[in-house]
Amino acid sequence: MKVLEGKRILVTGGTGSLGQTLVRRLLTGEMGKPEQITVFSRDEAKQHYMRLDFLHKTAATDDVIYKNSQDLLNFRIGDVRNYSSCLAAMRDADVVFHAAALK
Repeated sequence: MKVLEGKRILVTGGTGSLGQTLVRRLLTGEMGKPEQITVFSRDEAKQHYMRLDFLHKTAATDDVIYKNSQDLLNFRIGDVRNYSSCLAAMRDADVVFHAAALK
């Protein structure tokens, strides 16, 4: 059953250990190929390195930066403690996986 086929997915805390594991599983397409996966977190540096990791790149070049806007995997800066930030991120999502946590 491909329940995530064509869905727009939001992963809060997507740069954390649970979030990254979840994103990897979503990218396999075992539950259907999503239309888009958005990683929502407050750490811009972790998003940068996660983007490079998933593109199998060691450095950010122009093609990495601009290609991201066309990819299945997107990144969005925000904080789950900020209502308007969450609302804006969820506006276009069909499915939300809440993996955000504060230590």
